[in-house]
Amino acid sequence: RRIVAARSHESMLGDLRATEPPRGFTAAELAEHRGDRGDPSDILVSVKGVVYRVTPQHYGPGASYECFAGSEASYRLGKSLLGRKHENRDWRGDGVLDEDEQHTLDQWAAAFARKYPVAGWFVHPGEAPLTPESESREDADAEVNEAKRDAVRAMLRGESA
Repeated sequence: RRIVAARSHESMLGDLRATEPPRGFTAAELAEHRGDRGDPSDILVSVKGVVYRVTPQHYGPGASYECFAGSEASYRLGKSLLGRKHENRDWRGDGVLDEDEQHTLDQWAAAFARKYPVAGWFVHPGEAPLTPESESREDADAEVNEAKRDAVRAMLRGESA
């Protein structure tokens, strides 16, 4: 059964792969990728600043986790909140998530990294949208830079969306 499930998951991922290189996504740009506009398989979710191309079976309209589609979901994943309230809320910083919530978020992030191709990184409000060419900019936020580096590394390994 495990092999069948793995093959099934791989066949779903085959539909997710695209030729676009990773890039930064603002909250407004992410909202355009909820699977409810045009292509139902065009769904993105950001976790800890890394944007993933996910499957409509789990994140599409009417699916169990559709509330996370087209948004930065880290705060809600860490707090185990369903729904769109707190959508794109910044999860970074002391005291935003307690130790258990941070652990929960880290588990979600590891699962996304294992399962889904990287489409890019999340650009938090007020931060400069970064490009691979601007990685060394001194004014860039460290978390965004790390998410961008993760996305570029994944692209170089051939895992990009």
